[in-house]
Amino acid sequence: MRHQERMLSRLKNVSRNGKGYRACCPAHDDTNPSLDIVMDDENNIILRCRSAGCTLTDILKAIDMCPDELSPDPDEEIFTNDDYDLAQSDAPSCDSKSNDVD
Repeated sequence: MRHQERMLSRLKNVSRNGKGYRACCPAHDDTNPSLDIVMDDENNIILRCRSAGCTLTDILKAIDMCPDELSPDPDEEIFTNDDYDLAQSDAPSCDSKSNDVD
């Protein structure tokens, strides 16, 4: 699984938003998706909480990831926004109280 798919699969209520995605921020009690997820020119993941101003550290801790996982592996194929199938995502909605990660 590519690094972006791994991260997106751990978030709730993921939807496409412009050149990236938006989801519920896992670092606070988010009921209206406020986490922007975009990829830069080198395919690194950029995360920004637009509601509570959660830090990158708090966001990553909430989804059990580390900063190194925001960058692709050297042999990883390039990911585009169309590569993540939102229909197959079984992530719960923001209203779900559990932030558990399998």
